[in-house]
Amino acid sequence: MALVFLGRAKPHAEPAWVCGLKALHRDWLLFFARWPGLTIVGALALVAGACCLVPYFGGELLPEFREGHFVVGVKSRPGVSIEESLRIGNQLSDRMLANPHIATVEQQVGRAEAGEDTWGPNQSEFHIELNRGTTPEEEVATQTALRAMLEEFPGIQSEVMTFLGDRISESISGETSMVVVNVFGEDLDQLDNTARKIAARLSATTGNADVQVKRRPGRRCSPCICGPSASPSSVSVR
Repeated sequence: MALVFLGRAKPHAEPAWVCGLKALHRDWLLFFARWPGLTIVGALALVAGACCLVPYFGGELLPEFREGHFVVGVKSRPGVSIEESLRIGNQLSDRMLANPHIATVEQQVGRAEAGEDTWGPNQSEFHIELNRGTTPEEEVATQTALRAMLEEFPGIQSEVMTFLGDRISESISGETSMVVVNVFGEDLDQLDNTARKIAARLSATTGNADVQVKRRPGRRCSPCICGPSASPSSVSVR
């Protein structure tokens, strides 16, 4: 490519700013080469300073996104009809709209025709738009209030996320939660019991939120074909 695109190019002088940078770089190299002991001490001091800052670093690869928008996933028991999901959704929407920082609430139920989300009618997703001018502190308080409100509804599992955080997490790990515990085995009842015990222990741990137990539909198949990991259960923690 260089031969094709630059074959007819003629040599030319370097720009003045490139020459200036080269001269500055040369001067700095000569200075540090002249004082090697001072250079080593300075480098060690910078390393020590960086090590002292390690305890103050955050523990997350990605920060908490503040987009003025929330995505709330709600899941009821399998077999719940669309009408029942809509009835629960209307109650949830009324409670959400009572929050002064929430502008609009939109509910998506089940699987849309030719949609990318393969959900059953027992699963819903709420898109919540906050009022313009909502501060980050008010956004955090709204997220906390949503989680507290969702806990008042028995028989559902829920999680409160941001749209961008939801999409990034699904792209990286296939799950929206920060921590996912997978349990594998052949006994479906034992998998469910173990998953519930793990969820109970995690729910009692300080700092966790939106603890959910997820299980793929059970399949009875030959161990030699599917193996012991045919129907895993998972516990997700945000």
